[in-house]
Amino acid sequence: MIVLGTDYSAKTETYGHEPFETLRDVDRGTKIWMSRDLDPEVCAPVTRQSRQAASVVELNGTWLWCGTELLALGEVGTSVSGYRLVFMDAEPTLEAELNSWYDEEHLPGLVSVVGVQWAARYRAPTVSPQYLAVYGLDSLEVCESSEWRNVGNTDWSKRIRAAILNRYRSDCAVWNSAAVNEGE
Repeated sequence: MIVLGTDYSAKTETYGHEPFETLRDVDRGTKIWMSRDLDPEVCAPVTRQSRQAASVVELNGTWLWCGTELLALGEVGTSVSGYRLVFMDAEPTLEAELNSWYDEEHLPGLVSVVGVQWAARYRAPTVSPQYLAVYGLDSLEVCESSEWRNVGNTDWSKRIRAAILNRYRSDCAVWNSAAVNEGE
């Protein structure tokens, strides 16, 4: 399970002191907390709340997103300095092909790029966006490399783009948790 959110009071109220990382969206300045490997029962209240939360795509106000792991590659949990988060929905008629592409080509290709420590996909079937891909990076600059860009230049990648709806990308730097507690 993975949970992401922007409301720190909801995080503390729901999860207490569960291990989490604090991230900062480098383009928008939004603080995001992220917890992985949570018990599904702990996640249930967030799934109910997220149906009523603001859209993740808009990032206005607060939001929560909870999903189950579909696939993880690399050394998940390895310390990283940044994350690329990619939220999306799938065109219903192409959803099976989108999932095959992600699992067989896209995720393995990106996790093989130098500087990508791990990658994982998650699904939250009751909310939109329904899918999330998380990439653990040595630095955010990895995503600007020609090696990263070339992974998406295959014929299958070009064809599958029509299946991706409501795509939202967030590049996040890992932020010192103590700074959040001090209100910085």
